[in-house]
Order: sequence, then C-alpha cells, then structure tokens
Amino acid sequence: MTAGVKTIVALSVCLAAGFLLSILSCALYGNWWPLVVVFTYAVAPLPNAVFGRFVSSDPLADVSSAVADFGRF
Repeated sequence: MTAGVKTIVALSVCLAAGFLLSILSCALYGNWWPLVVVFTYAVAPLPNAVFGRFVSSDPLADVSSAVADFGRF
C-alpha cells in the first residue's frame, strides 16, 4: 500500500474507535448525553452537502451567492 492509503486507513480506524468509545461510554454508564458528540459528527458535513452545489466550479471566480456564503458559515 502507498503512504496515502495507509494514512486514510489509520485515520478511519481512529474515527471508528472514537465512535465506539463514545457509544460505549453511553451504554456502560447509562448516561446518554455523550451521544450528542456522535450526533454532531453526523450533522457536521450537512451544510457542505446541501449548499455545495451552489458554489462556482471555478476557484478563481469572484462570483459568490448568498446561499453559498450561508453554507460556508
């Protein structure tokens, strides 16, 4: 494997371990408030997914829309 693939695999293992530990901390101690962190991980990419199609494909263009700016915010 190349160095880039090894890095991606290592980061995905760390992310999976983080999810596992967050869920186990909720289940073992009966306190479900730490599950808010997992919810935040799941919701964080939504603005980019929803508003990403309003961004210009040319990175040098000075054209910007209010919808794209709201998505970046």
